Amino acid sequence: MNSVLVYVIVLLLYFCILLTVGFLSQKKTKKPEDYHIGGRNIGTLVSAFSFVAAYYSSVVIIGGGGFGYKYGMSSIWV
Repeated sequence: MNSVLVYVIVLLLYFCILLTVGFLSQKKTKKPEDYHIGGRNIGTLVSAFSFVAAYYSSVVIIGGGGFGYKYGMSSIWV
């Protein structure tokens, strides 16, 4: 089997699973609040991890450019 065909099949299977999860979770979403903040049913631990992930993501994006400027582009892989 061609490796490109395998990649296409896996990608299509992933999209089908993604669409299925989206349509099933659409039934639970009644208001925009349910979508944006999970209907206020998200626990403290999940909220904390979400905050930390968003924070470090922005720090890396902003700080990565400055680090590359100061030490050169070859240092960004670190």
